[in-house]
Amino acid sequence: MTSAKPVHALYRDCLRVVRLNAGANSPKAMKLRAIVAGEFRKNANVKDPEKVEALKFNAVRALSNYLVYESMADKARKKE
Repeated sequence: MTSAKPVHALYRDCLRVVRLNAGANSPKAMKLRAIVAGEFRKNANVKDPEKVEALKFNAVRALSNYLVYESMADKARKKE
């Protein structure tokens, strides 16, 4: 199970999602960027290809969950 997306591209995508959904300099965006950076930094020395793929999968899943959460929150705000 080899992912076509390199780790650095996934990192940029994570930061892009934060910027587009939480704003550029909001407190929420700064906290989310710190979480993303911390997770990537924490796992920077992982060399096992299977572990790297699992970490990449988890990052993609976290982004998807965040986007679903934001979408649902946006729908709730529009109903009010």
